[in-house]
Amino acid sequence: MPTEILFIRHGQTAGNLTDRFYDEPECELTEIGRLQAALAGCELRREYFGRRVSEVYSSPYVRVRQTCKIAMSESGLKYRRILCDDRLMERSFAGLAGKYVNWDGSYNGFEDAISQAQYRAIWTYGSRSGADFGIETMESLYDRTESFIVDISRRHPNGFVIVFSHGGLFRMFYGICKMWPKDGAFWSIKMLDNAGIARFTVRPGIRFFHGA
Repeated sequence: MPTEILFIRHGQTAGNLTDRFYDEPECELTEIGRLQAALAGCELRREYFGRRVSEVYSSPYVRVRQTCKIAMSESGLKYRRILCDDRLMERSFAGLAGKYVNWDGSYNGFEDAISQAQYRAIWTYGSRSGADFGIETMESLYDRTESFIVDISRRHPNGFVIVFSHGGLFRMFYGICKMWPKDGAFWSIKMLDNAGIARFTVRPGIRFFHGA
């Protein structure tokens, strides 16, 4: 019996309004981010009202916990509790914090700018770029994401689980649960919008194998 997972990304933060990497667990939602979270809750109410929620999980980061509380309050759905799980934290970009992503040449001449090619390498499974830049590797992100998905599929067979997390985790969820990207190119997976909702299904006890 498959487990249904609703994945919801956090609402907008000030960091989302720049072309820079940021690594701030305490970063809060903007006013727009709070509105986005409320609208996500309205969508949950419209699409899933009356469904029994097996469990609600959240990243421990402030912006995600804020999104979770606002959305679940607006949803009207009944649930037991909100469980924070460290495996749902954003991929650590501490080694790149503050650096620009130079998508279109806007930051040519900036010593702290990361080129588009470098960005893609950072988001390619099997590339050493993550380690070279001092950030969490894709292998580490895969390991903790897979561990979480396997755990909840075992805990909640045939269940309905709501997960609040980050854009980087969404990419890995998508690669594991739907389609592993060709050549491990996770940068090719379109990022989920702020407070966007995605649906995944997994079978209990399944073990995933990257690249399969």
